[in-house]
Amino acid sequence: MEDSDRSATDREPAQAGKVPFEAAPTAWVADLPPPPFVDPAAPSGTTRFAPLSPRVAVLIGAAIVLGVLLWMARDAVRPFVIGLLFVYLLDPPVRWLTRHGLRRTLAIVVVYVVAFVIVIEALNLTLAPLANEIIRFAQDLPSLAAQLQAQIDRLTEIYASLQLPDVVRDWIDSMIAGSGQGGAPPTIDVGIFFPVLSGAGSVIGALFGYLLLPVWVFYLLKDRVTLTTQFDRSLPPAWRFDVWAILRIA
Repeated sequence: MEDSDRSATDREPAQAGKVPFEAAPTAWVADLPPPPFVDPAAPSGTTRFAPLSPRVAVLIGAAIVLGVLLWMARDAVRPFVIGLLFVYLLDPPVRWLTRHGLRRTLAIVVVYVVAFVIVIEALNLTLAPLANEIIRFAQDLPSLAAQLQAQIDRLTEIYASLQLPDVVRDWIDSMIAGSGQGGAPPTIDVGIFFPVLSGAGSVIGALFGYLLLPVWVFYLLKDRVTLTTQFDRSLPPAWRFDVWAILRIA
């Protein structure tokens, strides 16, 4: 069961497992596959880049097109990027349960239930005090407004009792009156509603994406081994060692 659940990301390359690195680093390096895009046997003074095969050219072109599409749809893709993070976090406990005899589907359900309980408890510990403080502030708001009005009245009485020259008092009164008077009645620009509507549409689209997120994460966890195997097979043989090494580093 353990070997069937281990994917290509869990296996060390066969070439790197023949000779321990600490014992014979030279032999370990010699066992590595040839680097992609480079021809080590090229004579000095000539280009060392290997010609691209049709398969490699198609893969590079597809990666560029996919990157452009993802960049253009970055707002809609954001929930699925978060889903990949959930897959990364939930996959280790799913694999652990699978190694201990549970079917992968049942293991995912168990991990989902445990994660849901943890999230609810975390929200209860963090959002409940915040909600209580907001309710308390709303209840105290009338008394706070009354205190503010009392302070304004007190400042008004102090200002009236000051012995100011008439010129200074008239200037201050005119400034206060000018700040309180409005000019022409404001006109409503209909164009300001277009950003609001577009923002509401993007919020609704993101909401649907987050609603689909649990289902998408479930199927990624369920088929992760198969998807990883297919991804490994789609890579050119010369790429596999470097691609998996970069993914492990990332």
